[in-house]
Amino acid sequence: MSEGSAFFPIFINMKEKRCILYGGGNIAARRAEGLLRFGARVTVISPRFREGMQRLKQRYSPQLCLKEGAYEPGIPEADFVFSCTDDRETDLCIYRECKSRGIPVNIASDQSLCDFLFPALVEQEELVIGISSGGRDHRKVRQAAKRLREWIGGTTWK
Repeated sequence: MSEGSAFFPIFINMKEKRCILYGGGNIAARRAEGLLRFGARVTVISPRFREGMQRLKQRYSPQLCLKEGAYEPGIPEADFVFSCTDDRETDLCIYRECKSRGIPVNIASDQSLCDFLFPALVEQEELVIGISSGGRDHRKVRQAAKRLREWIGGTTWK
């Protein structure tokens, strides 16, 4: 492990945790699905939702709530906040508000604005493996996850 690495791998019981996720695209859908699979209650806020998010709504209702709109100050009560907006200014506003309120936050596009990382997930029955490179090498993480899935016959989740 490099000396500068500040992220400690930890597994958290997400059952019934309130998660707010900003963004309605593919990355947001993958993260929402991972959270939902582990029992979180997820509210996704976005001006528009891609097809993947709509499929999740059908599959995970009422655990998943989709709210059409953009980020506005006053993040709802949350245990965790995720931002997948692809808008630097919006991400910074979300980050600052979360920090001021003591809410752990993950900004998908900028590791320096993350209190925690969202790992690639490899699952097989009761086995769960989380893989991260500390936000530095996404390709290496994808390759490692692919090899592990092939080796154990696991389900694909990111």
